[in-house]
Amino acid sequence: MAYPSKIILIGFMGSGKSTVAEQLAPRLGYTGREMDSIIVERSGLSSIPEIFEKHGEPFFRTIESQVAQDLRNVTTAVVSTGGGVVTNPSNIENLRANGGLVIFLRTTFETICGRVTDISSRPLFRDGVQARALFEQRASVYEGHADLIIDTDRKTAEDICSEILSHLELRS
Repeated sequence: MAYPSKIILIGFMGSGKSTVAEQLAPRLGYTGREMDSIIVERSGLSSIPEIFEKHGEPFFRTIESQVAQDLRNVTTAVVSTGGGVVTNPSNIENLRANGGLVIFLRTTFETICGRVTDISSRPLFRDGVQARALFEQRASVYEGHADLIIDTDRKTAEDICSEILSHLELRS
């Protein structure tokens, strides 16, 4: 079966990108690539909140774009992106290169609020009103970049992986 050369998971924070990537990659025989982890490693700091605190969001976005560029030629990978990767269209262009398929894990804000329990690790979620505004602002951007949309509310990561695999099998 011919699957896409790489899968790129996009969606708002708390939509399940990391968890789904961790479970989907081995089922495809792919490696998992966690963009936020790569960004933290490259920054030389210990966490995303520390990056935001010491250097601000623009510094984070610069590294994020460099990582997206570096992942351009990667194949046989499931890439879990950060929620804001879509704010720079060239990031998606780089990630999609070489046959990448972009999957939007669509989740309601209410479900996300139930999933995001440690807001200290999510700098852009600390103010609930701003988080909702950001969620609403990005929703159409995610949809615009998506090759496939998977609704995740009331589904386990296993359910989501199975749904993605079913779609991939239909495409091949």
